[in-house]
This record gives sequence, C-alpha cells and structure tokens, in this order.
Amino acid sequence: MKLREEIQEQYTWDLTPIYATDEAFEQDFQAVHPLLEKVVSYSGRLLESPETLKEAIDRAQELIRKIRNLFVYASLHASLDTTDTTSQSRVLRMQGLYAKVSSALAFFEPELLSATKEEVFSLVDEYEGLALYRQYLDNILRRKEHVLSEKEERIIASLSEVTQASGRTFSLLNDADMTFPTVKDSKGEDVALSHGTFIRALESHDRVLRENAYKGFYSVFLDHKNTLGSTLQTSVKNQGVMAKLRSFPSARAAALHEDNIPESVYDNLIASVHKANPAMYKYLRLRKEKLRVDKLHFYDVYVPLLDKVEMEIPFEKAREDVVAAMAPLGKEYQALLQRAFDERWIDVYETKGKRSGAFSSGTYDTPPYLLLNYQPNLDNVFTLAHELGHSMHTYLASETQPYVYADYSIFLAEIASTFNEALLTRYYLDTLTDPAQKLYVINHQLDSFKGTIFRQTMFAEFERNINTLSEAGESLTHEKMADQYEKLLKEYFSDEVVIDDEIRYEWSRIPHFYYNFYVFQYATGLSAAMAFSKRVLDGEEGALEDYLGFLKAGSSKYPVDVLKEAGVDMSDPSTVDAALSIFVELVDEFESLLKELEG
Repeated sequence: MKLREEIQEQYTWDLTPIYATDEAFEQDFQAVHPLLEKVVSYSGRLLESPETLKEAIDRAQELIRKIRNLFVYASLHASLDTTDTTSQSRVLRMQGLYAKVSSALAFFEPELLSATKEEVFSLVDEYEGLALYRQYLDNILRRKEHVLSEKEERIIASLSEVTQASGRTFSLLNDADMTFPTVKDSKGEDVALSHGTFIRALESHDRVLRENAYKGFYSVFLDHKNTLGSTLQTSVKNQGVMAKLRSFPSARAAALHEDNIPESVYDNLIASVHKANPAMYKYLRLRKEKLRVDKLHFYDVYVPLLDKVEMEIPFEKAREDVVAAMAPLGKEYQALLQRAFDERWIDVYETKGKRSGAFSSGTYDTPPYLLLNYQPNLDNVFTLAHELGHSMHTYLASETQPYVYADYSIFLAEIASTFNEALLTRYYLDTLTDPAQKLYVINHQLDSFKGTIFRQTMFAEFERNINTLSEAGESLTHEKMADQYEKLLKEYFSDEVVIDDEIRYEWSRIPHFYYNFYVFQYATGLSAAMAFSKRVLDGEEGALEDYLGFLKAGSSKYPVDVLKEAGVDMSDPSTVDAALSIFVELVDEFESLLKELEG
C-alpha cells in the first residue's frame, strides 16, 4: 500500500479552502467561546421583540456554521491518516466542543415553544427581517402539541439511558458477545465466521461454503432467540409508550412527524412494491436457472450471477465516463463535475492509514469533498458517480439557499447519489458492446433494486406490522415475530426460495429495527431517484428543470413538498410504480442478454 507522499498532488484533497493553516483553525476554535456566550445571553428573552428574535437566530446560525467548518476540517484531516494522533485529538476536541454548544443551546426550542404559533408569527409579520426564518420557525412550532411540560420533559430526558437500553443490549450482544463457529468449505478447509466473513461467504461460488456459513451463522442467533426477541419487543413497546406520552396515535406517526412525512407515503411504498413482486419472482427464477440448482435457498441469493467482468478502468477513464454519463443534466452540471476533479475536491487513492470506504462531506462554506479508495473496476466507477451525486446536491443547495435551509433531510439524502448511478447505468448500456459487460452492469442495478427497494420495504412492512401488534396489546414473542417475518418472506419471494427456520429469524440480527421507522427511507430514496431519472432520460418536458430545482431546494420546504414541487409526488402510488417499472424492464433485458450470451 502506498504512502501518502507517493500519491500525485492532483489526486489528493486541497483542504486549504476550509482553513489555510492549523493556526487559522485554532483562531476560529477560540472564537467560538465568545460567540457562544453571546447566544446564551438571549436565554429568557427570545420573544421580547422581533428584532431580538432575529438577532438570536442569526447568532445561533453563525455559531453552528462556524462549528461545522471546524468539525469538517478536523474530521477530514483525521480521515487521511487514522494513526495520526494530532488529527485524532483534534476530532476529540471538536466532539467536546460540540457537546458543550449543544447543551448551551438547549434553551432555544423550549423557549420558542412556550409561546403559541400565533404569538411567534405575529412577530414575524411585524418585522420583515424575520421573514427568512418563517419555515425554520414553523418546523419548530408544529411540534408544540407533542411537547410536554418542562418537568415532564426533564423526566423523559432522565430516562433516556433506560429507554435506549434494549438497542444497546442488542449491539453489545451482536457486536461483542456472540461467538461464531468455524465452518468447512467444499475442500474441507476451515473458514472462521464473523459478521464480515459471513457476507463474503454468501457471495462465494462454493455452494457448500455458502450453506455451511448460512447455517452456522444463524445458529448463533437461534441460540439467542429468546433474548433477541425480548430486546426487540422492549424497543417496540418503548417506542409505542413514548408516542402515546406525546399524543401521537402510533410510534410510526411519531417517527414520520420528525420530517413531516404523511403515513400514506409509507403505505403507498409497500403497496407499490407488492405489485412489482412478480418481477422479483422472475428474477429469482433466472437466478435459479443460472446457478443450475434444483431449489433456491436464501444462501443462494447473494452469490454474483456473473464472474467479475474484466473491465480495467483507470481513474482518468472513470472520470471521463461519469462526466459523459451526466450529459442529460446539461453542460453546467458537467462543468461543476469537472471542478470537483480540477480543484482537488476528491482524495482518490488508498494510502496507509487512510479511512476505508467512500463518503462525501463539506459545509456551506467549503467545497463538498469526496473521499475514495479507488480501485480500477466497475464497482468503483459507480461509487465515484454515487458520491459525486451527494456532493453536487450539497453544492447546489448551498449555492442557492441561505445557510438556514442549505441542509437536506435523510429522506432526501440518497436521491441524488442513486440518480447518478441510474444515469451511469444507462450510459454503459448504450455504449458498451460486450454482452457480458452489459449483463454485469444490469445485474449491478438489479441488485441495487433488490437490496434497496424490495428488501428495505420488506423490513419497513415488518416494522409496521410488529408495532401495530404491540400497540394493539399483543405480546411480541420471538415465535410471533418469526411468523410475521415468514409471511413477508412468502409475499416478497413467493415459493421461488425455500423458507427455512434460519431465515425466519433474520429479523433478530437487523440493527435498523431499533432505529424507529428509519429503513423505509432507503426505499423511498431510490424510488424517487428512479422516478426522476426516468423522466429525465425519457426527455419529458420540464423534467431536467424539476430535478435541478430539487437539488437546489435544500430544506426550504418540507421534504415531501420539495419532491412534489419537482414533479415527484411520493404520496401518489404511481411515483413508486414508475420507478419499479424500470426494474421490470431491466429484468427483461437481463433475461434477453443472458440468452444471447449463453447461446
């Protein structure tokens, strides 16, 4: 593995636009403290006049903005060398400062919520300078009916360690206390199982290893099914109790209220995916035929249908391909992509001590940096397109919106990234001539649909169902949850895959079920991205302007409204239907190419 100094400068980050030197960072770090004191001085008098309210919000936003610049500078430097103690200690200092600032600003929202919505908006109407903050204030004040008295809120806050205990217990059991067995492959060689090696084993072309790994791995969860059933039941019950305390009709209503998302969006997603399940059944039949097995088991659904296609793609070629693939977004978007390469927003190659994986990170005042660990293959080109999608979303929102509305919610966060993947898929299918390479590209996109829309929607339906049972007063035993999960496996996989006892307990190893109605957003994000890409690639009038408008909107409106204004109505079932029609087309194209390739 190369050392950092062996990499050409053009393939490394230029972080000087954040702070030119470490000394400049230190100056801003010290400047936080008087600014924090200034913000705290507004405590108890936020609503004394419209001018005071605007000043307080301005100063608070200025403080948060400075903190984020500091944190990004610290975290990006630390990502380049995880062994550098100076960089790591800088991150720890920032975490401490973040905690201090969060605690000091805790007065802000409760003080605003002490007034009625009418009282606050009378101040907004009285003073033009507050008009900028109308959406910001509305987002706080709409929660008022669900906020309890100061004493009750303190009691709930004091119980946070108790209410989060089931999730922590699951994490400790799953990550630290479970011991996984060693299993044999087809050659009789030992393979030690762990969370990481389990996934690799399921992707192996050695079916003996896949089956042994599958049974061995799940045997550990089956041995702990009583404990894991109890931790999840407790978590679900806790969510329901907290929702009732805050006058929500259900835990789901409480979770979706955070981003003002109608529950119909959740239910429409499930209904639309159910309608598309026959296409998934067809894909599974193709998988069974390609693998040449009599019966398809769940240890057969992750193995790649195709051997790695030899496509050596150096980074410069990846750059050309991604920029060319984004042509439907126009020359200005492509020019912005070129800036990312030319102005060193991307740290490209793996180096000793560098953080693994890939991410996009930046602030309102900085470039939207990308970290890669680029390898010259097709998967890494898709990763480049994906992360550039995040970065362009961040850049365009920051360029267009005032600071207070430049961020975007998790509900919107994965749309731009997966949109770029869809355009790259179409570009390769239009330009590649080798059927094996085209087949590999289609399979990549099909697996994205399978893992992100179908699987996450099944998780979302399971979460909805067990919460509904709990809120109706039923006890969630591990057997009852396994029965619920089996029903969904039959719905999403039909009889194309054998349902055994191991997979009935898959729910017991999924950490997201402790996150309170989080996973559905993976599926809605990809659905929205596919709906946008279909409109743009079909050349629909106004589609490009709508999509670019979405990228620029930030949080200037609520997430569902941002999408609706851009022509993608997530409350309308036809939106997800349109996205899933792409999956149907890809399955047909995959079948046709498979026949062509195999003669």
